[in-house]
Amino acid sequence: MINYATIKNTTMKYIPILFLSTLSLTSVFGQLKIGPRVGINLSNVTTDRSTTTTTNLTSFSLGATLEKGLGEALALQVSILASSKGYNFVDVTQNKSVVTPGNALSFSKSSVVTTQGKKELFYLDLPISIIYKKDLGIGKVLLGGGAYYSYNFWGVSTETTTYVVGATADLSLSTITGTYDMKANNELSNSDFGLLANIGLEFNERTQLSANYNFGLADIDPGTASTKNRVMNISFIYFIKH
Repeated sequence: MINYATIKNTTMKYIPILFLSTLSLTSVFGQLKIGPRVGINLSNVTTDRSTTTTTNLTSFSLGATLEKGLGEALALQVSILASSKGYNFVDVTQNKSVVTPGNALSFSKSSVVTTQGKKELFYLDLPISIIYKKDLGIGKVLLGGGAYYSYNFWGVSTETTTYVVGATADLSLSTITGTYDMKANNELSNSDFGLLANIGLEFNERTQLSANYNFGLADIDPGTASTKNRVMNISFIYFIKH
């Protein structure tokens, strides 16, 4: 059984750690702009499992961003984020040679197994970007790119599986609904990494709105199917020091 109270307490425990870690970095790298960052994730995956279809899952990100100027037009941005990701899925498999057990007159039947639900993944994200800023007079356009590393704390799959066994018509139907720990089932790697692209607007020295796309390169499923994260993130940053 998954203890959701433990998951929630663990998640909330890391949020103040993110801000304390970010503040400590200012003493190492000197004067930096620093501020909280909140965002919405539209997350999905690519997979080579031909029987599986996935769709976006809406979730959140929360943390802090450091920015250091590298001249008049360039800046380095480093963020530390608690980030919820995942995806909705439908998996349909068919087997045309299932033998019905417990029957003196056993015969081959077709079976269809449909599993649908969502997989929720929680990460600590460390994205790093080089940002180019172009002044438009009413603000600055932000264009950038970089890379990210993510550490996974937990993953939960909530799913409903329907079994249909029949010949030319359905003869039996059963449904099982459950929730399980993906890491305990060896379905989720500890680490993820990849490339990222950024585009946004800087309204003034304190506020930024950006769209960020994470292109995962790591296979996050230790099993047979290759699965890679794809995340579109919309974030707002308010710098409290500059």
